[in-house]
Parts: sequence; C-alpha cells; structure tokens
Amino acid sequence: MAPNGFEIRWSMQTWHTIRPAGSGWQDVPLTPFGRASERREHIELQLTVAVTRIILLRKQAPSQFFCRIATFVLVACAMQTWQPAIAQPLHDGDNGPLAGLFGWPVSTEGSRLTAAGTNAWGLFASVSSHSVQEMRGAESLLLDGETRRLKIDYRRGFTDRFELGAEIAWVWHESGSLDSLISGWHDLFGLPQGNRDDAPDDQLLFHYIAPGSDPLELARNVNGIGDIRIGAAWLLQRNPGSSVALRAGIKLPTGDSAVLLGSGGTDLTLGLVGDVSRLWNIDSLQGHYRLHAIRLGRSDVLRNRTRRMVGQLSGGLGYRLSSKLEIMAQSTLRSASFDAEVAPLGDWSMSLTFGAIFETDRGLRVSLGVSEDIRVESTPDVTFLLGLSWQAH
Repeated sequence: MAPNGFEIRWSMQTWHTIRPAGSGWQDVPLTPFGRASERREHIELQLTVAVTRIILLRKQAPSQFFCRIATFVLVACAMQTWQPAIAQPLHDGDNGPLAGLFGWPVSTEGSRLTAAGTNAWGLFASVSSHSVQEMRGAESLLLDGETRRLKIDYRRGFTDRFELGAEIAWVWHESGSLDSLISGWHDLFGLPQGNRDDAPDDQLLFHYIAPGSDPLELARNVNGIGDIRIGAAWLLQRNPGSSVALRAGIKLPTGDSAVLLGSGGTDLTLGLVGDVSRLWNIDSLQGHYRLHAIRLGRSDVLRNRTRRMVGQLSGGLGYRLSSKLEIMAQSTLRSASFDAEVAPLGDWSMSLTFGAIFETDRGLRVSLGVSEDIRVESTPDVTFLLGLSWQAH
C-alpha cells in the first residue's frame, strides 16, 4: 500500500493497476505488448491519466496533495531506463503569501533554450509552511499557515536562439497540517524554530497592520488561479561548455488580490542568465547564475508600501553522482519588496534550496527539493518542491 491510501500493483509481464484504495475508481488493466517500448508507452499513458485525476481531487490536505503526486512520480521513474543527467537547476521561487505574489524569475529559466520546433512542458508543485511574528513600532506582522502552488509551465523554441513561454499557477492558502513535521525537521538539523514554539499548530492567519496602510487579514482557507507569467529568452553566446542568454518577462494580474491569490499589479523583469557544464575542469560539476532586475507594478496588496524596483541574484552548483542522479544546491538573494519596518517585509531575503534531479531516456525529468530561509523569516520557513518536465516536438 502506497502513502495516503493509494494502492499500486505492479507486474511488468502481465498487468498494472494504479488506483486510490476505497475511492471507487476502476482498475486500469495494462495488457502486455510484444516490445518493451510499446509496453512502456502504454504505461506512461495510464500514468498521465492517473496524475491528472490526482490534480483534480478536491479538499485534500497539502501533505496528501504532495505525497500523492510524489507516489506517481516514483512509479513513473521506476518504469524508465536512466541516462546521464543534463545540468538544469531546481525549480525554486518564492512561495510566500505576500512577497510570493510578485513575478519573480525562477532558476530553471536559464540559458539552455528550448530547441527550435520543440515544446517544453513542466508541472511543478510546492508546499510552504509560514511562521512569522514581528512587531516594530506601530507595525505588526503575523504569517501563520501554509501555501501551496501547482504550476504548469510551457515553452516553445522558435529558433535555436529564441524561445517564448508562459506559466500559470493554482494557489492555495490553508491552515494545513505540516507544523509538527517542520518542528521535527528543525530539531533534527538544529535549525531555529522562530515563532513555532509560541504559535498553535495548523492554523491560518495572515495579518498586517501599519499606520497609513489598509489592514490586511486572511483567516480562512482559499484557493484559485494565480497570476500568469509570460517570458521570452534570446541566446547571446554559446560555447561547448557554457552559454549566456537574455531573459525578459511580464506577470499579469489574473489572480484575486483580495484573498492573496495575486498581487493585482503587472510586473516586468529583465535578466542576464548563464550556465556552465564543466566547472573548474571537473567533468561532473556544473553551475549557473541568474541576475535580474524586477519592476513591480502598482500592487493591490500593501499598495502604498510596494517598492518599484527590486534586484535578484541567484546561483548554484550541481554534481552528477552517477548516470542516474544529480544533486543540486542553489541560493537566491533578493532586495526588499516593501517599504516596511518589520524585517520580513522591509529587508533583504535569502533562501537555500537543495535536492536531486533524475532524467530518463524518454525525456522525463523528475526533481525533488527542499528550500529553507537562510535569513530567518525572510522567505517561507520550509518549502517542499516536486517537479516533472519533458519535451516534445
């Protein structure tokens, strides 16, 4: 029995069945084929249907949501033949309830562009736990709850030097169920608990009060479509071991800012990005850097406190342990998004993300990661990341 009530029965020679136990879904028989490639293609079709059903499930806890998708990712990986991984960072990004509403670029948007005539797809899930409480002068900030995002990313290469892409997200703000897990995680690695020791477990309350600003409060579970991001990339330089590209993007206010599903403003980004595949002449070591300027639009969230220009710098290293596995560590540093006295809003932020990436000979990439707020309370306390990406003509 797999996690969260999912039953997976597997026999490569005869049949496969994947269904949530007790759900009433019918078993899906997978008849054997003469060639391994035919059998694998049929299996992938059934997995695609199953993952789609999972995404459409309603009223599930964030931990269940994440674990159910992870279950099917692992099954998909088991049915593939591995090949050496290609350097590409983890899909990170700010998943906070306030700063996370803006159109920040992510580390996967690098200088290795989608080939001409090729479509690149990505499905990225993130679950973040927030625990912030600070009072300074007449300002008061409390962020206690969980945020999860499910992003669908699409890019198409029009030439070998130019690509266009778009990203849309579905956003949840909920009380969640991760507080005890996060506290144990912090105890295990000796990390600070912040406000967790003083706050009740599994509640939702986002609250901010300051002179001259409309009070902000969200105390009920909400979900809906988030803001849409559209981007373009131009390859500037490509050498055998490195590449550099220029990236530009726009974030459109499609999410409901009244319940923190979007910012209500239009953001613009411009950045220089680079990737190196054989860093310091070490065959298995790879690196990347991302340097961006972001112009924030007139946000409906803390309207008179949003800064207009923000800088963001990120970079990371990847090491290929074997033909099956590559590990990544990357960090993002960003200037403040708001004019505020409380540090989580009015000061710079820094996060560290680490994880692993797999790639199969069918072009399926699977990433698993965890992000921590290196500068405490400047980004979500802990974020769990899961990604699937693939390319097709």
